[in-house]
Order: sequence, then structure tokens, then C-alpha cells
Amino acid sequence: MHVAELVERDPAVIEATRTHRTLAGQVQALQGRANEAHREAQAWREAHPIRAKAHDTGVMRAAYLDERAQVIEQVRAQYQKVAPQATRAREVAEAVRNATTTRIAQAQAPALERIRALEQRAAELERIERERQAQALREQQAEGEARLLVQDMREMAPGWTEDGHQLQALHAPENKDALTMVEGLAALPLEEQRDYVAEQLVARLAKDPAARLRLAEQVERVQRGPEQDHDYGMSL
Repeated sequence: MHVAELVERDPAVIEATRTHRTLAGQVQALQGRANEAHREAQAWREAHPIRAKAHDTGVMRAAYLDERAQVIEQVRAQYQKVAPQATRAREVAEAVRNATTTRIAQAQAPALERIRALEQRAAELERIERERQAQALREQQAEGEARLLVQDMREMAPGWTEDGHQLQALHAPENKDALTMVEGLAALPLEEQRDYVAEQLVARLAKDPAARLRLAEQVERVQRGPEQDHDYGMSL
């Protein structure tokens, strides 16, 4: 439960608030009664202008206006007594509320600190899990790329070394890493041996993005074959 909710349920706050609301209600009622007496007197004056003038000049007092004036005077006296009480009650209610808020907040501080620590720990664990999943995805992608690359070299090993243009590209100096891999796989007599070595290559290349990229570029060049020189010049 929040501090504000606990403050509103505190008995001292409830009592101080009730006292203030009671006195404030009395002040409002007195103001309303005085306004009503003024309206009644004004309406009577408009309905009886001659008698109102006689009343004002002292020629003939109007009992109704005297009664309204007496009501207004009584209300004024009560207002002067109650209004300061309402003001004081409001100040007391605010002081009680502030003191109660401070007391409850201090009492809840250790629990709130533990909650904040737990929330921070939960956020940290969530961040770690996101990073773990992202790393696992990167590793999975790297392994997939490495496996495709090794598969391409295994497909070269049985026959491409005897194929003319691929053989020429494979033995090009810039493709020496691919040549080493292909020749090594081709030299293994048993399929089980090639499987084992291939898995070792996949594991190594998956952890070495620079070597994987370099080897992928070489394999791609071998698959394309040697570059052909083209002369686009014009003879005169």
C-alpha cells in the first residue's frame, strides 16, 4: 500500500480532517445565511420602495428589514468566531498530515529500499538474460555460417581439385587458406574422418569471425573461377 493511502487511513489524520471539514462547513453555511438575508432584504426593498425609503430615513421602521439586519448581524458575530477556528483547524490538519506522512515514510523506508533492490536485481537479471539470448543467437548464426562454409569446402574436396578452372582458382595465392582446407579434407580416406575434421573446423570458424570472413571470400572466388581479363579499349 502506498504512503498516501496509509496517511489517509491514519486515525489522527481522519480526526483532524473531520474537525476541519465540520468547521469549514459551518463557515460556508454562515456565509450562505448572510447572503440569503441580504437577498431577502434587497427583494423586499424592490417590492416596497416607499416603505424602504421611510425605513432608511427613520420615518417608519420596517420590521422585516430590522429582522434581516438582525440576522446578518448575528451571522457576522458567529462568522467572526467560527472562521478563525476553521482556519486553525485547517492548519492543524495540514500539520498532522505532514507529520504522519513523514512518520509512515520513515517506517516504510527499509521495506521500500528492499523492494527497490529487488526491482533492480530483477531488471539486471532480465538484462543478463536478454544478452544471453542475443549471444546465443549470434553464436547460432556464426555456427550456421561456419557449417555452410565447411560444407562448401567438403563439396570441393572430392573432385574440384581435378576440375580445370576451379583448380586454377583454388591454387591462386590469394586463396591459399581455402586450398589448405580443401586439400586437408580431400586427403582424409574415410568419411568418418572427414566428418570429425569438419566439425572441428566448424567449431573453430564459428569463434573466429575474421577467419570465417576471409575464408568465405576465398571460397566464393574459387566457386566463381579465375577472373578473366577483358580489354574494352578501342584500337586505332
